[in-house]
Amino acid sequence: MKFFRMGILCLIIIFTIYIISDYIRYNSFKLSENLLDSFIYSALLIFFLWLSTNIKANKKK
Repeated sequence: MKFFRMGILCLIIIFTIYIISDYIRYNSFKLSENLLDSFIYSALLIFFLWLSTNIKANKKK
């Protein structure tokens, strides 16, 4: 459960940074669909990579 919460926290942080950078770039909240899709895929990839490293670390203990 701790890992799940950390993963959600990481996604929220990444999404917040993305929205802020988008706002700075366009001075408005224009989230284009392609950018949003690529962001979601990259966030999921980062989350699963992070999760797999945690599972490997736990098995070693």
